[in-house]
Amino acid sequence: MQAIAYFAVPSPGIDGAVHRKFLDEQVILVIGSFDEVDGYAATAKDKLKVMIKSFGGIVNNRFLKSTAYLLVGKGINASKIKDADKRSVDVINLHRLKRLLLGKVSFREQLAR
Repeated sequence: MQAIAYFAVPSPGIDGAVHRKFLDEQVILVIGSFDEVDGYAATAKDKLKVMIKSFGGIVNNRFLKSTAYLLVGKGINASKIKDADKRSVDVINLHRLKRLLLGKVSFREQLAR
């Protein structure tokens, strides 16, 4: 059995994390499983929702016109990535989001990828 890397959920303004309004009501669609957050899928997504909301973001379970990011975990359907591309939605993984929230990559850098 392979060990799962633990993901420390950042909190606004703590340990170098950006301020609590950083995501400024940007809509983030969360799909896939996030075992590194919690071994139970529902609990992991709940923790991610709380984290995103704590930074001022909005979590949704489907694409909206206002969706800014598609946060992808493991076991996702490739059609979701294609949908995101068609809609010009930035696709990011958990570690990219964490780097963004810790101020290690700027929005400008994120969008220039």
